[in-house]
Amino acid sequence: MSSDSPIEKERRNIAELLRDWPPTVVDAVIDEMLQLWQAELLREKITWRWNARLRTTIGRAMLDDMVLELNPLLLGRNPEEMRGVVVHELAHLVTTSRYGFRVPPHGNEWKSLMRAAGESTRATHSLDVEGLRAKSARRRRRRRVRVFPFLMLCLFLPLMSCAFAEPECRDCEDCMNRLVEEYQVGILELRGEVDMGYPGADLLNDGHGDSWCGDKYQFAQIQNGE
Repeated sequence: MSSDSPIEKERRNIAELLRDWPPTVVDAVIDEMLQLWQAELLREKITWRWNARLRTTIGRAMLDDMVLELNPLLLGRNPEEMRGVVVHELAHLVTTSRYGFRVPPHGNEWKSLMRAAGESTRATHSLDVEGLRAKSARRRRRRRVRVFPFLMLCLFLPLMSCAFAEPECRDCEDCMNRLVEEYQVGILELRGEVDMGYPGADLLNDGHGDSWCGDKYQFAQIQNGE
């Protein structure tokens, strides 16, 4: 791993964080909150993990999969935020489980859980993120890529091809559907390459990690409010 990587630079802070917050301690906080909120039945569904690919987001809740993700880089610098972040994101999972996606992420339902836990209801943080932001070159690449025009092109190409095909091929719906599915898969792979901040990743893996499939996940996260 490069000595310039964020993980390498924050190695000491991360080591101290993992020492003070081993999995058993994080699990204990989750169990405590679920019992307080009378949501113990969700325990088997909820999981958590460290995600070193997060940069200025200190934590987020993957609402579809009931997964809580924590940023070891930013929490290593600010270990005093650890419990609050766990409770904050866990409250999102419980709120979604009870009310679905029709309620606002930081609405009254979520705030009532946070108040019961004695935690702040703020939705942003103002922490030092020096050296953790994505490189400017990657941000420029994100702005240049336009997925929607590519999607339109992929959807209309098969139709145009069939319009000039032989008569016996014009009604070939199976062929057209297969082409559309292949193009859609290509779009999702493209998004996975462009939005490199979203895939989950192992703490010690600063590579590509798992692929992220476009709009598959809905998530709530604590944005940087500096």
